[in-house]
Amino acid sequence: WAMLILEDINREHYGNAWLELNKFQLEAEKRKNPKGITVGYRLRGDMYYMQQVYRFALPEYREALQYGINHDIDNVYFLYRRVGDCCSHLRRWQESEQALLKSIELAPNLQLTLTGHCLLLSLYCCQEVQDNVKIDRTYAEIKHLLTLYPLINNQSNLYHESMYYYY
Repeated sequence: WAMLILEDINREHYGNAWLELNKFQLEAEKRKNPKGITVGYRLRGDMYYMQQVYRFALPEYREALQYGINHDIDNVYFLYRRVGDCCSHLRRWQESEQALLKSIELAPNLQLTLTGHCLLLSLYCCQEVQDNVKIDRTYAEIKHLLTLYPLINNQSNLYHESMYYYY
């Protein structure tokens, strides 16, 4: 069900996604399903994020994160990454950095840290006052990770975006 909602979001069928998401969340709450409730908040955040309304996406991702933490949901690293990405778009540099570093720390394996590192490099390069030590350290870590793992899923886009900001 969540995948169908996400498909609607990706196709920009927001009206249908919103209707299905409301049903999804009601069902998750009725069944007292913590994972479903967390996914519902995340999907709300995704819907706002895809429309580039980051100030509305951020509280939804934070709610998903807090609910996930409170109910021991696996892989909250992904939610930290979403929070960090939204904060970066909103130019909340310090909050973004903290969330992205936590995402990297909690990633279930080293390969999944590559996305967080790419977002972190973009963040460091976009700040008004740049810290060259952090930029160079993050760039080196990305290059190291690429010697170990291929780019997967959306990592390629984020990698190229971070290299755009770096160069």
